[in-house]
Amino acid sequence: MRYLLTPLALLVLMLTSCSAPDPKTGEAVVATEAEETTPVAASAVEPTNGNVLCTINGEPWSYTEATAFTNTFKKTGDRYAYVTFENDRTEKPEKIQLHFNITKQEIEMAIVNLYPVVDGETKTAKYNWNPNKLTTQPENQVSGTLTPTEETLSGSADLDKLEIAAGSTLSGHSDYQRLSIRDIVFTDLPYEDHDEMMKGLQPGG
Repeated sequence: MRYLLTPLALLVLMLTSCSAPDPKTGEAVVATEAEETTPVAASAVEPTNGNVLCTINGEPWSYTEATAFTNTFKKTGDRYAYVTFENDRTEKPEKIQLHFNITKQEIEMAIVNLYPVVDGETKTAKYNWNPNKLTTQPENQVSGTLTPTEETLSGSADLDKLEIAAGSTLSGHSDYQRLSIRDIVFTDLPYEDHDEMMKGLQPGG
C-alpha cells in the first residue's frame, strides 16, 4: 500500500522515524545528529470504556486522548514505541508520555506535564525522567512492559518518586515535589508503524 503525504508530513515522518533517546542525555534526537526533536505521537483514540489511566499521588488521573507510534533506531536496530496520554479538560492540556524500548523491554524516558489549580491559579508541575536521573536521584523507581502486535500496543508502567523539574511553579510544594504514578495500564491501543510508512514511500513500495 502506498502512503500519500504532504511535504510537511513527509518531513516530520523522516525526522521521527530515526529518532531515539540519546544514551548520554536521554533526550530524543535525530540519528543524523541534526537538531533535537521530540516525537509527535499519532493514531489518536478516544477512550470508550472509562478514561481513568492511573493514580497520581493516590488520586485518579483521567485522559481524553491516547496516541502512539513506533519506529526503529537505525544505529542500534532497537525498536521504540512512543505512547502519549492527554487530558484536555484542564485549562492547559496535561500529558503523560512514555518512551518504550521494545527490544529491551524497558522505559527509556517519561515526560509528565501537570497543570493543577492551586489557590485559584493554574500552576505548572513538570517531570522528565531518563535512566541518567538515577545518578542524582537514585530513589527513582521506573518500570514498565510493552507488548506489540501488528496493529496495537498493550502495556503497563509505574513511575515512583519522580522529582519535579526546575522551572515548575510548584517546585518546593509538598504535594508536587515528588510524584508517584501507579498502575498505568492500557490495552489494544492502535499505533502507526513509521517503518512501514517509510517502506511505502520507497519506489515500488
